[in-house]
Amino acid sequence: MSTTPTTPKLSGPATAPVRVRRPDLGARPPATRARARDLVREHPLATAVVAALALSALSLLYPSTPSYDPWAWIQWGRDIMQFELDTNTGPSWKPLPVLFTTLFAPFGDAAPDLWLVIARAGGILALVMCFRLASRLVGGGRAGVAGGIVAALGLLLSTYFLRNTMMGYSEALMIALVLFAIERHADDHHGQAFALGFGAALLRPEVWPFIGLYGLWLMWREPEHRKLVVGLGFATAFLWLVPEWWGSGQPFRAASRAQQVANGSIALSDNPALALVQRARTLLMPIDKIGIILALGFTGWTMARTRRVPLAFWIAGSAAAWVGIVAVMTQGGFAGNERYLAMPVALGCVLSGAGWASLGKRLNRMAPKNKRRWAGPLIAAALTAVAIPLAIPRLGQLDKDDTTLRFQAQLRDDLHQAVKQYGGRERALACGDIYAGAYNVAMVSWMLDVPGEAVNYEPSIPGVIFRGRSRKSVNPTPPVNDAWRPVTRAGEFTVLEACAPGGTSN
Repeated sequence: MSTTPTTPKLSGPATAPVRVRRPDLGARPPATRARARDLVREHPLATAVVAALALSALSLLYPSTPSYDPWAWIQWGRDIMQFELDTNTGPSWKPLPVLFTTLFAPFGDAAPDLWLVIARAGGILALVMCFRLASRLVGGGRAGVAGGIVAALGLLLSTYFLRNTMMGYSEALMIALVLFAIERHADDHHGQAFALGFGAALLRPEVWPFIGLYGLWLMWREPEHRKLVVGLGFATAFLWLVPEWWGSGQPFRAASRAQQVANGSIALSDNPALALVQRARTLLMPIDKIGIILALGFTGWTMARTRRVPLAFWIAGSAAAWVGIVAVMTQGGFAGNERYLAMPVALGCVLSGAGWASLGKRLNRMAPKNKRRWAGPLIAAALTAVAIPLAIPRLGQLDKDDTTLRFQAQLRDDLHQAVKQYGGRERALACGDIYAGAYNVAMVSWMLDVPGEAVNYEPSIPGVIFRGRSRKSVNPTPPVNDAWRPVTRAGEFTVLEACAPGGTSN
């Protein structure tokens, strides 16, 4: 009879198997995560700046290009690095963008996209500051969050904000600086507020009266800041006038350039100032207009009840004063472009967010205390249901913005391909003078790697023309006749020659 062998049992206490846990190499130690959270809480604005730069860099995955003014700033930055600045054929001079583009010039073909990163980061920070300031006016909390969201969405969906920011205009950066300056002032950091205002003053001349008055007040209130005010005041004058004097021989060319208005400009209307005010109204959605009325009503009630002037009053007054300044300028012959009104639009969105949130806050207070837990969300849902139909018309404009942005990006790609097919800089210079449409001069000079002064928009023989549209709704420019021979074409751009004898490189 066979027996099955059994495993002998070990004597002594039973022991559980030891499990070795492998370290998670991808996880951060708890202390590191805690330090990261503390860093974000202690420096929210610095975190916002880093996040804005990262997001704007990612936005370059979308079809991207600078527009007319930004292309000129990019070209001027390279011209300055080469000591051959010429601003005669470009838009109005803007010191702060050109400071950036001069620093970016050594990066060559990456310079246009680097400026787009800065401009778009300015747009993101403008939305952040809209949120923060509207939330502050309401007093924070859940109502502050709601007000901030309404303000930021109002600015994002306002006419031209998204499109202009994506194409590299500088108004969004100005909004971010001004709103940050208001916040710094409200926190009693007046020197920092003035320095931020100085940055905004390098973007638009409408800032000058405000920063000038603030500087006088600051020198009287806090004498220790007098050197700062005087120094930045001289720097403002220097950066606006001296480079323009170098580039065109006329220190005040920016002012005269802004008075060269295109057909259809409101400056040519019977009453330019009134037309400007009417245009300002169209830049805001109906939801924002209602919110502004609510904010003004609550502000007036607060002033009557407390005999104090709240921050919302100064914001509303500044927005109205800005519109008035632009209206007077337009009456005097300036173009009255909608971009001149970007700042009061942003201030209006801040007031709108605060107005809607204040309404919700007061409605919630009217509910019984034991019902407020549910009343708040219900009120927010009801106000949202009212607001959405007021915002839908603007949502329909986003498709048009997308079409515009894609077309402009395609123009950049087409010109790059046309220059490559044609033979580039050397062939163009060998043929004669170089010409392009007035709104494409800076882009053509950048693509050909020639100074801005080397490209003109009034063709004469001998020369080469890079002819194309600047917008989808216009004809190609400049006009040509049969004397110009088409050489190559890429998408929207056609290259035509009428070279000097022996000048062509064919």
